[in-house]
Amino acid sequence: MNGKIVFTVLVSVLICGFLITGCQTEAGNNNNENKTSFGNMLKFSNISVYTYIINDESGTEYTRFMGSPAIENYFGADKYTLIDGIFNLEIRTPNYPTSIINFFLDKKFINNYESININAEKIIRKPNECSHKNDEEHPCFSHICYDGCCNGCGDDYTPITDNDIQIMELDLFLPCKEFLKLGKIRESELSRTPLIRKKEEVFFWYLDSDVIVTGKGKTFKNFTNMDFTLNLKKGWNSVYLIETVSTDPEEMNFRTIIREWSISNPSLRWIIEERN
Repeated sequence: MNGKIVFTVLVSVLICGFLITGCQTEAGNNNNENKTSFGNMLKFSNISVYTYIINDESGTEYTRFMGSPAIENYFGADKYTLIDGIFNLEIRTPNYPTSIINFFLDKKFINNYESININAEKIIRKPNECSHKNDEEHPCFSHICYDGCCNGCGDDYTPITDNDIQIMELDLFLPCKEFLKLGKIRESELSRTPLIRKKEEVFFWYLDSDVIVTGKGKTFKNFTNMDFTLNLKKGWNSVYLIETVSTDPEEMNFRTIIREWSISNPSLRWIIEERN
């Protein structure tokens, strides 16, 4: 009798195990949840994808996405599919990495922080004589370019550093009219009066070497960018951005924005964002 009970339990366990491993993950990802360093292989398997809206009454509402939009594997993944709303990705060393200096000289970072340091080495833009200074029709006529003081001189900035670490951000943009991109995203309403919303997003960065990147925060106009320290490992890393947007109840077009970067990988749904 005891043998029959043990056999029945064992069969039930095996069946349940098969059913669990065979189904897709409804939120977050199934085998990389909460990891922040993935080594040389970033892998997501059978991930359910969603769309969402923010409802004034009930908050954020998610709907399972069941489509198969066009995708483009320009970054060199071994596997990249989005079929019937199920996402799969396997990628090792990506195509087209860029210098980490150029990456952080991007306007998203360098213009939003007092300073950026890579392995304790400060990166700045060296003031060069603008190549357009003799062109009376150019905005930079008679100017020397210092970190964005005149439009059109972006190509004349020179980073001061010898650092040649390579980096790439995994951009899952979609080459179709209906949808913009795929990503781990959550948007929620924290308050109605005043209107405050928080958007969270997880980015995946590949690096060919360990590196520590720090940023000194900066407040300008209606933007506040907080200090950050990103201890990034060789291979794939998850980087977490929180953006809190407050709308002035007296002037709905005026918003204050706070941005915070960190190393994290919270349990967020995979979202396919629709084009506006």
